[in-house]
Amino acid sequence: MKIENNKKVVVNVIAFFGGLIFYYIATHGTMEMNMASYDAKDIWQTITSFYTDEMYPSYVLYKGINAVYPYVWLYHLAMLFHLNEWFFVKMFYGICFAYVSGVGFPNIVEKLLKNKVSIVPRCIMIVVLWDLWDTSFAFTQLMIDLPCLAYFVLLINLALTLYRNKNNRILFALCGLLCGLCMSASGQYTIPAICVVILLVCCSLKNEKTGIKRFGMAATYLLPCILCIGVVLLCNTNFEKEVVDEARQEGAWIPSGDDWLKSGLVRFRYNYRADRELEISSNRKAAILVEYFGGEEQIPAALTVEEYMAIFFKYPADSIINYLNSFFLILSPDGGAFNAWPLFFFYSMIYLALYEGVKRCDTWKKFFSPLFWVGFAFVWATVPMLVMNIEARTCMQIQGLIAALAICGTTFREGAKKLIETVKECWRSKSLKSLSHIPYPVLLYIIFICVCFVHIATLYDGNAINPSSVLIDF
Repeated sequence: MKIENNKKVVVNVIAFFGGLIFYYIATHGTMEMNMASYDAKDIWQTITSFYTDEMYPSYVLYKGINAVYPYVWLYHLAMLFHLNEWFFVKMFYGICFAYVSGVGFPNIVEKLLKNKVSIVPRCIMIVVLWDLWDTSFAFTQLMIDLPCLAYFVLLINLALTLYRNKNNRILFALCGLLCGLCMSASGQYTIPAICVVILLVCCSLKNEKTGIKRFGMAATYLLPCILCIGVVLLCNTNFEKEVVDEARQEGAWIPSGDDWLKSGLVRFRYNYRADRELEISSNRKAAILVEYFGGEEQIPAALTVEEYMAIFFKYPADSIINYLNSFFLILSPDGGAFNAWPLFFFYSMIYLALYEGVKRCDTWKKFFSPLFWVGFAFVWATVPMLVMNIEARTCMQIQGLIAALAICGTTFREGAKKLIETVKECWRSKSLKSLSHIPYPVLLYIIFICVCFVHIATLYDGNAINPSSVLIDF
């Protein structure tokens, strides 16, 4: 057992440093991390002036402590050692990427499926996730998306460790800190963090005690977790009062999260994805707004949540179709251009992940086990994009889980072995008889890919004569 644990540690270490080296090679020559994002440019001015008498009040401060920390400390640490001001910030991003791609997601699959993940799938994950998200600028620009994803993936790993092994109060406390960081990050990870807390409650009740003693023991595990959540949220609240609210009182334009939500509910209602030439429009969304308000000129600049819910209940079928289309587009990363090849690649991974899930969850009892909250947490993290704008950097959690299940699961390896054996048999027998019977998973795969491309082509067709809508681009 000890030897197996040592091997696992070695594999994780190799994968982590492999990811870190890959990150530095891929970002070679690009030290500044605020050149392609206005958000990054704006918040960097705050970070570099944070401890001065004239702090620049960036509008990105509405995202809370995650928008400023740990970057302020890393910036001053670089200044202390007379290094490039981005040196430690880039190192932090490299660590986050290396953990998420080579360690975090593969370990989630390992714990979910009880299946050892070797170094080869981990290395593949590093390359695949980089290629998948490089165009989002989440790895090279100062945004909260990659660090928050790292916090979330680490939180899931710790929760699964507690679920699979004995309870540990230190791990419960670490989960509390990570839950607090996720809850204080612009809203996307708040409900997912609560889902993890529910899983932790299930873990705390997993002991040999009975009756009152069982709940008493559970309380001793959950108390450190709840206290740590409270500490982080208190720090974030204090940051809001002493930094953000004070800047607002002095006249700075720093919209609240509610303000962004209200404007986003209308601002992106005409589109599934608003991204200049890569925009995917929705005539159904536009028609709903025009009909509800009685004309395009009557549509307000922002909606309240109550107005949005009224629209939903008046047009429930159309709204649900909109959400399903948005969710489909979240699972259709096209590499920053309308291109069939990245879509084919990711649709294949979706099929492998679904097949892996169906194969493992063959009963309702297994499906609705406490691990259900892990899957629900990943799915719920996509909800903000269903009602607002789809951006690649905000879809990384669900896409990463799908890629991990496909690459690190057993379905791909078993399928590849069978395919190789079939080809060898055909070669030895000099006949194609071995290919006469197509396995039903292969047939379902072909149908699945065709259906996905038919639907994505239909959504792309909403761009009318846009030349970038060409699907098969060699």
